[in-house]
Amino acid sequence: MLSAAGDHVTAVGTADEARRQLAATEPLGLLVAELTLPDGDRLVGEARATRPGLVTVVLAGAGV
Repeated sequence: MLSAAGDHVTAVGTADEARRQLAATEPLGLLVAELTLPDGDRLVGEARATRPGLVTVVLAGAGV
């Protein structure tokens, strides 16, 4: 959906990959994180600490 709207989207498969993207110097406008995946909660906390103001959407699909 975001790509179709013309936004650049970088998809990653693990929290470690997401951390590498967060550590990069390129600007990020949005983080979508799955809270129930391994380290998902820690990733969200780290993102908020290292990139204040980053819009974060947290998904919790447990049991769905």
